Amino acid sequence: EKSREAVVDGGTAAARKRICAPEHEDIEEAIHHWFVAAREKNIPVSGDLLKSKAEQFARSLDIENFKCSNGWINRHKMRFKTIVGEKASVDYKITSNWLKNYSMRDLYNVDETGLFYQLLSRKTLASSDDNCAGTKRSKQQITLLIGTNMDRSDRMLPLFIGKFGKPRCFKNVNVLPLTYQYNSKAWMMAEIWKEWVKNFDEKMYRQQQKVALFVDNCPTHPKVTGLKAVTVHFLPPSSTTMHLVRKAWEQVT
Repeated sequence: EKSREAVVDGGTAAARKRICAPEHEDIEEAIHHWFVAAREKNIPVSGDLLKSKAEQFARSLDIENFKCSNGWINRHKMRFKTIVGEKASVDYKITSNWLKNYSMRDLYNVDETGLFYQLLSRKTLASSDDNCAGTKRSKQQITLLIGTNMDRSDRMLPLFIGKFGKPRCFKNVNVLPLTYQYNSKAWMMAEIWKEWVKNFDEKMYRQQQKVALFVDNCPTHPKVTGLKAVTVHFLPPSSTTMHLVRKAWEQVT
């Protein structure tokens, strides 16, 4: 009888374990997105770096006493592989050739960032007898494309990507201090990127200014043909923009 009860209890516990949500789902989602983005750029990720990043996300989400264990890595089937140094290294000489014909004012960089504008803190001040019920974490977001040139003389109007074609907050607003686009996910899309690059190219052409635009190499940044004033340079996957451009600029100057 005890054996039978143990089997039943064990089966029930196993079933509960299978359907139970992760204890720190927000952290796991954030660190997973970070890990995927890092590997897409061919950036080496060690176990210690992954754990440190997870704990950083925990602090930003106001979660105390969180420790990232090797179990998280195993659950997500991550495998540490050796990255060939020659492939991952950045060739600054090639980048220097990109910069030879430009001044600092003609070197531009843009990048996207997501803003979860309804995401509140997990903690609040409360009296000792106050029952603070948990609520579902909001995933409402917008995407911003932000950029400037190397000497910061041209801080570009942000590209704001929302979910709705005519948000209520735009009612009776005739002029916006930004460019607005939208889609159901509020994400950067290939067509939005192409339109933005063409508009930027037209602006530079009217100003009779030849510029270099540095961007991440990703599926939402497809190549745009027929540009007259803008040359788009896709960054090597193992580099960051400012480090790459500054290092190459030192070789040019």
